Amino acid sequence: MNRKLNFEISETTYDLKTLLLNEKDPRIRERIQLIYLIKSGEITKLSKASKILVRDRRTLGTWVKTYEKFGLETLLERRTSDGRPSCLTTEQYNKLEFKLSESGGFKSYKHIGSWILEEFGIDIAYKTVFRICHDKLGARPKVSRPKNPKQDEEELELFKKKTFSEVIDKTKINSKKEVKVWFQDEARFGLITEQRRKITLKGVKPIGLKQFEFENFWMYGVVEPLSGDSFFMEYSVLDSVCFGDFLSQFSKQNPKSTNLIFLDGSRAHTAKALKIPKNIILHLIPPYSPELNPKERIWQDLKKETCDELFENLNSLRTFLYDKVNNLTKNMLRSLSFYPYIREYFTPKPTRLWLGV
Repeated sequence: MNRKLNFEISETTYDLKTLLLNEKDPRIRERIQLIYLIKSGEITKLSKASKILVRDRRTLGTWVKTYEKFGLETLLERRTSDGRPSCLTTEQYNKLEFKLSESGGFKSYKHIGSWILEEFGIDIAYKTVFRICHDKLGARPKVSRPKNPKQDEEELELFKKKTFSEVIDKTKINSKKEVKVWFQDEARFGLITEQRRKITLKGVKPIGLKQFEFENFWMYGVVEPLSGDSFFMEYSVLDSVCFGDFLSQFSKQNPKSTNLIFLDGSRAHTAKALKIPKNIILHLIPPYSPELNPKERIWQDLKKETCDELFENLNSLRTFLYDKVNNLTKNMLRSLSFYPYIREYFTPKPTRLWLGV
């Protein structure tokens, strides 16, 4: 039915136009616009209003009846729908969120559904589990960081909170030179293609070429997180002889400072025959704790560049890798290596001044 619009509107066109200009919600704006068009005389029938506002005449008729019966204030009320009731209570939802915040994680969304069934006795469809975890909580599959079961977590935390700072402070007391804090590690680079995740459209399985050539070399490196300074050298193997030569070359590059180097306890680093230059002090980080060494993070960043690449020989790999290393700026290295526990030591502590009366 094409109803004729001839009811009384108490608001002035000026008031309606002001409301229309100030309203940001498009759902409310079109209701104000309907009343404004009727008040100004631009429309007299619902059919014309339907064409202008691109709305069904029945919807517009409902708005007109609401205005006639309750007024503009009721017409413009923002109604929110509770929607479909959640399959999880607030307490259960929070418990799931806490479980997902733990580093252990779940193998898949299917395993999350099994955990919900076991924990709450609720059998939820896979699609619903995915919607809750992926869409609402932002929980997505990630590659796990390797952790050795022999790692001593208490020793790791003690190193971050106490040992690290104590070793630096002791070195500063016993040294007449400037003390620089470095982290050292090695990484092997070879011709075997390392494959990583690729982005494709849904349903498209990515394919990557992979070669099995076993030639490789080792990169030795140190980084100073505070400044972003670094030093790299290439060797054919990882042993105490090469490591001793690396320390000797590094010492010559930094003769004016006492260089405190944190590193892991591999055999190459602890050999009895190892000759350590006078201006270098080595300190071992807790065993099985690569996450304490920011140099590991730099190797990871470099290996991202070489993954899924095919190199004809070691020279082509060497050229590619050296180019990437040379492009590492101090700011980039500092960003990669300035771990929170390291930053905490080097960040000046606020001092409180007491003023006498």
